[in-house]
Amino acid sequence: MDHINMVVRACAEKRRLVVDGLKGLKDLDCPTPEGGFYVYPRLDAKRFPSTEAFARDLLENAGVAVIPGEYFGDSRGHFRLCYAIPDEDLKEGIRRIVTFFESRTQP
Repeated sequence: MDHINMVVRACAEKRRLVVDGLKGLKDLDCPTPEGGFYVYPRLDAKRFPSTEAFARDLLENAGVAVIPGEYFGDSRGHFRLCYAIPDEDLKEGIRRIVTFFESRTQP
């Protein structure tokens, strides 16, 4: 049972890193999921009308891979970001996402 508790705590910490890291970004809302190992943030549809185009742009310009919500039948501007990766990679990915959004913020 100790192993299960350790995994649950590790997932909760990774989830906190992602949600806290994305909190406050303009044009993005990232609610805290209740479980799992991914978040499902929503983009401002006016700035990012296609999550598929957003995912491609993020990969090409920031080196971060996410899954467009359109692949799951979502038309509300969500994308999936998995956090089941090593902490250092996760922190670097969040840093890159923040830099990506900040470089596209309109004054």
